[in-house]
Order: sequence, then C-alpha cells, then structure tokens
Amino acid sequence: KFDYRPHGRISFGFGYDSYELDAYYLLEIDPWGRRFYHRGGMRTGPMNRKIMNSTALNYDKVENRHTREHFGQLPPNGEAWEKQENKEEKAARSLEDTWREIEHEMTFEPEVEVDGAPSVVAEKVSQGRTVVVREIGAPEDDDDEEGAETSYQIVGTWTAMREPQQMSKSASGAFTYEVTLGPNGWEQFYLLRNNSWSKKIYPAMHKSWKDMPCVGPHKGRERQMCWQLSGRPGWDLPGEDEAPVGSRFCITFTPGQVKRLTWEQLEEEPQKMLDDATYQILGSWSCFDPQEMTPDPSRPGVHTAEVQCNRLGLKFHFIRNQDYCQNLAPVVEEGYGTLYSAVAPIGQQNAGRLWQIEAQDGEVYRIELHRSVDDPSDISVRWQKVDSRPSQAVEDRYFLVGSFNRWGYAFEPFELTLTGDALEAEVQVQSLPLKFQIIENMAEDQRLYPDDKDCGSEEHNVCGPEAQARDWCWSLGSSVCSVGDSVTVSLQLQPEKKVTWRKAE
Repeated sequence: KFDYRPHGRISFGFGYDSYELDAYYLLEIDPWGRRFYHRGGMRTGPMNRKIMNSTALNYDKVENRHTREHFGQLPPNGEAWEKQENKEEKAARSLEDTWREIEHEMTFEPEVEVDGAPSVVAEKVSQGRTVVVREIGAPEDDDDEEGAETSYQIVGTWTAMREPQQMSKSASGAFTYEVTLGPNGWEQFYLLRNNSWSKKIYPAMHKSWKDMPCVGPHKGRERQMCWQLSGRPGWDLPGEDEAPVGSRFCITFTPGQVKRLTWEQLEEEPQKMLDDATYQILGSWSCFDPQEMTPDPSRPGVHTAEVQCNRLGLKFHFIRNQDYCQNLAPVVEEGYGTLYSAVAPIGQQNAGRLWQIEAQDGEVYRIELHRSVDDPSDISVRWQKVDSRPSQAVEDRYFLVGSFNRWGYAFEPFELTLTGDALEAEVQVQSLPLKFQIIENMAEDQRLYPDDKDCGSEEHNVCGPEAQARDWCWSLGSSVCSVGDSVTVSLQLQPEKKVTWRKAE
C-alpha cells in the first residue's frame, strides 16, 4: 500500500512510551513504495546530525527522506520518551538489577516440567502476573560454603579449550590471568569455578566483548558461550584493544552477586610468536573425521595431507589444534571453494563452507595448507594429483543433527552405532522441544526425515536420504521427555526404515 502511515497506536491510544528503543518500526510507505523504518520509532529523539555521515545526510536531502521530525512530536528531553513507571521503582532499578535479570534468563527457564519437585529459584509479580522461575534439573551441590576457599580457572583457545589454567587471586578479591595474543590475533575463553566443568561462567552472548553481563556458575548451554579478546580491527567494537600478534592482556574477573569480567592491554613489547600448532583436515571421504596433517620440515608453515577420492567425494575444511572454534574455510557466498578461493581469517567464516576437488574415484591428491611465518594472516590452500589407485569400499554411517548441536554446525556429531539390529545414539535434553533429523555420511543433501513437519510420533514414515529443510524433523516435547533427561534415538534400516526413541535408563 503506497503513501501509507501506520496509525494503530494513535487509533487505540498507545503513547510513544510503548515503543521499544532497540526495535525498528515502520513509520511510512511513501508514494513511490519506499519503506522507512526508524529505530525506536517516535519514542527516540532526532539523530545527532553533527556525528552523522555526510553522505547519509546528503541522501536524506536529495532523495527527500523524511526524518523523525516529520512524523510527530519529538520527546521534550531530546533523547527519548520515558516509560511511565513508579518513580520509586525506577530509582531502585540499577545496572546490577538488569544484569541479574539477564543472568536469570540465560540460566533458567520458567515453568519447566522436570521429574520430582523442582526447586523454586525466584517468584515475583510482574504486570499482574505471577512469574515462578524453577531450576532446570537437579540442583548442583553448593561448594561455596562460608569459609571455603573458592578458585577460578580459565579455559581458552591457547590450550584448544581443553586445559583449565589457574587464575591468580589479588588482594581485592578479583582473579586475574595474563594471556598473549596468538597467531590468530584473537583468543576465546570462559571460566570454571573450583575446577568444575558443571560450574562454568560465560557471557550472555557468544564472542562477547568485555564488561558485559556474566552468566553462571552453570553447566552451560547447548552452544558454549565465550568471551572473545581480539586485537584485530573491527567496525563493531571500540578500537582500544587493537594490537598486533604477541601483545599481552590481563583478564580480570570479579566475583560477587553481580559478576564482572574485563581486560586491559599490558604495556609490554609484543612477543615474537611462532605458530607451533597442529592442523587437521576434515573431509567428506571420512564423514569429516579429523585427520592429522604433517608439517613439512623443509618448508616452515606448510602442513600436508594425502587423501583419496571415494564415492563420498573430496569436500573439506581445516581446524587448528583440534579446536572447532579455529575453523579454516574458503571465502564463498554459496557453493564450494576452488583452488583460487581466498581463505577466510581463522574462525571468521560460517561453518559449512568447504573446498571441493573435482576428482574421480580412486584419485589421490596432496593437499597443502600454507601459513606464512612472517605474517600469520597470510594463509593459502593448494592441491595436486599425485596418484590413482583402487579405492576401498565405504560403509554408510548415520549421525544425529538437531537443536542440541546446531544442526551439525556445532561440529559435535552424534554418530549412531550398531546395538542389536538397530543403530542408536544417546542425546541429553538441554531444551524443549528436542528436534532432530538423521544425516547419512554427514552429507547435507542426504537427510532422513519424517513425512510431516515437527513430527512427534513414531508412526510416521521415514523419508530420504535427500535434501530437506529442518522443519521436516522429529520433535519431542514434554510428553516424551524433560530437560535433563537422556533420550536414546534408534534407527532401523531393515526391512524398512523406522525411527523410534526412549528415555535412557
């Protein structure tokens, strides 16, 4: 509809304070069909033209783009219409309250059905409704008794996210750890309390910057959230952390009712960093099982692997130090990378981007990964055919992908193994509903799925293997399992395909 302005809020008497500041609202469809959205709608004040890009200001003028002043009365304070709320409540509200709410939301789910009587964590009245928050699953043992010594450890990419490093306690009660930026120019990490993997402390969003809300101690979410300390230039963050490889930073964690984590660069000369990491190649020929690459002693920075094409083809990517966060993939928008494709910075390309070699069955290729010793950001991939011989037969393998492992992109394949006359895999329920498909040989276009969307019944036919969207999946709700349960999924291939499930004992 052209030359149109939404009018529902005015018609029904909703004030400007009903807008959300971080949402975009349609304010006009002009006579030419252009749609104009403004962040915060009419609740926010005018843009500060002194800091706006001159090109944008010019386009506003020459294209007759309407600014907020055109649509109604601007807020009197020049910043934002304030929500109508009790002044005492507003005064009592603080940044700490907000952070605690974020941590509660990240750690607990309301009205979760669990076995037994779940413990009530909080109960309050909000907007006329009683909100009860219960802990998911059995409560953890509290190891923080009064007088007990509490320690914190840091788990980071410098140890391939495997080895907790002890943090030092300062006189102020804060815990610190000094880290050196490795060849990637960034490091990711989270914390443990008292060396317990079930008591993780992590940010509210993945690859979080410093001085943002902390969550935990908790067992963690489906996808491990990490802080990211990056010395590389970025358009989305302040430049105060920009630093070359080898620069040192001090990470500081302050425990308490509201936890805080920050870091600062140390005034030291950058260290000379040698990349002594190992590299692995993951390819379609082996259902993406990691295969160790061999360093070339005569060519520093070069790692090689020989692979043979079988019926599963030659599609591949790399990881560093067996750490899936440190993924190396080609820069491609769609399709597959070629011999001429650039290599994305480590950890920056979306999972699922792969190189492909157009090869015939039995052909052997030597694949080389080059990383410059002088400039670690200079990475290239090469390959050449070196042999051809009969390939070995490959048996089909089956894997679970779903909501519990980001549909396979979390690089946590749940392989179904033979148990009796069926293939089975066990999954822990971390959220409901539990959704999944079964994928053959880790090939995106070889999915087994039910003949109905979001299917919760074992009676439906099993379709595939073929390409199919994720919403054609099995979906198990609270009538089947609860958060914290373990569910065993079974695939029977003969006499016909059948998928069943049961709670694990």
